[in-house]
Amino acid sequence: MERFADELDLTQFRIDQLTELAVAALRDQANLVSGRDHCLDCGDIIPEKRLIYVPNASRCAPCQDRHERLGRGFVIGALVDRPHARRSL
Repeated sequence: MERFADELDLTQFRIDQLTELAVAALRDQANLVSGRDHCLDCGDIIPEKRLIYVPNASRCAPCQDRHERLGRGFVIGALVDRPHARRSL
């Protein structure tokens, strides 16, 4: 039983290490690609005026609008009822 626990601890440790490496790699990739002045979605330069009003903006205004609409279940002019769409039978 103790050996099993040790193996689980080691496996969890490895998972944690890989997760930390993956997060660091994604963070580095986002910084290289975006440079904080490029939109995460379309790659276009975020206008300076937007960065002045929203200093932590990671998306241009159109992409942020689309991101928020999709996150709430809106799809270009139509409302998708997400909670009911996931209803199991």
